[in-house]
Amino acid sequence: AAAGGDGNAAAQAAAALERLRETERRLQQNQAGRAERDINDAIRQAEEMARRQDEIGDAARELAAAPNSETRRQQAQQVNEEKSELEADLNSLEQQLDRAARDASANETAASRKMAEAAGSIRDNRLGDKLRYSQNLVNRGSSAEVVNAAENDIASGIDEMRERLGEAAAAVGQGEENANRMENALER
Repeated sequence: AAAGGDGNAAAQAAAALERLRETERRLQQNQAGRAERDINDAIRQAEEMARRQDEIGDAARELAAAPNSETRRQQAQQVNEEKSELEADLNSLEQQLDRAARDASANETAASRKMAEAAGSIRDNRLGDKLRYSQNLVNRGSSAEVVNAAENDIASGIDEMRERLGEAAAAVGQGEENANRMENALER
């Protein structure tokens, strides 16, 4: 009778272990799904920021060639407001990426690292500082060459962030593959 009881207990333990593993797999899938949604949202925002920077950069370049007038001052004010909005959006995205990287760090280490790198590229490229600097260039009526260089530098920094986000998107699911390999190795 004791042997029969032990068999029943072993079966219950095995069933409980399988339920636990299934719950863990679902949790990992949910976390991978969340990381993927966070990355896709960030990519969408980065694409929009790149588009806006192109438009703002073109407007700033046009202003560099425009003669000083009341119309130019009004246009410069509009461009600078758009630059301020872009800076605020970049800061917000940087915070979102840092938060998403922390949230994904347990199960999506590769994607988490790439999200952190994307946030880091915003800081490392000093995009906020460069946007403020370019506002000063627009206000001062700097030469087209100087304005062009500043606008290209900002666009380049945004492109680097977009590259990191693309790498993060490609890395989603690698954490799950590693976990499955470890689980299979443990079962052997």
